[in-house]
Amino acid sequence: MGLTRFGHELIQTMNEAGIAIDLSHCAEQTGREAASVSRKPVLLTHANAKAVNERVRNKSDETLRAVAQSGGVIGVSIHGFMNWSGRADEPPTLENFVRHARHIVSVAGIDHVGIGTDFSSVQDDAYAQAVLDLSKAKYEKSGGEYARAFGNTSAGRYPAPTPTPRQFPRILEALERGGFTGAEVDKIAGQNFLRALSDIWS
Repeated sequence: MGLTRFGHELIQTMNEAGIAIDLSHCAEQTGREAASVSRKPVLLTHANAKAVNERVRNKSDETLRAVAQSGGVIGVSIHGFMNWSGRADEPPTLENFVRHARHIVSVAGIDHVGIGTDFSSVQDDAYAQAVLDLSKAKYEKSGGEYARAFGNTSAGRYPAPTPTPRQFPRILEALERGGFTGAEVDKIAGQNFLRALSDIWS
């Protein structure tokens, strides 16, 4: 459907107020149109490349380029919904995450890539499980398929070496093993998001 008239007005208001626009859960057309309309950088805080894994939450190269052209950043994700081939015998891995990162850099440029783990930000185990159960039941093409393949636990939604935020340094080590230089890892690890958010919040 794309961006509605209200959507155009909302983006203008968000630009004026210094509110970051996250297009991670938007459809392709809406995302591209929002990126072209916004006068500030837009973000995909957690999304991967359809060209690497054809998953419902991943984005086309065209959308990735549109976000980069706005000055925005794509947060490459380790989360299984996006970092997965769809096969039950191929769980998400850090190596596959690096494949996504390399592809998105080739499409959008090194200055427009970050990390978007999509780790849960709640500490109450019961609430976290309720969210997991909701996504399993409500989102068949992401939560449902994934839960059937690998179970429905929080740790199980991520590569085995990085089940919680405590292992974040392993993500950076995987990027280094994948051939990224120290300066490139620094950009991906936070510098690019800091630059985009400074532009948005200014």
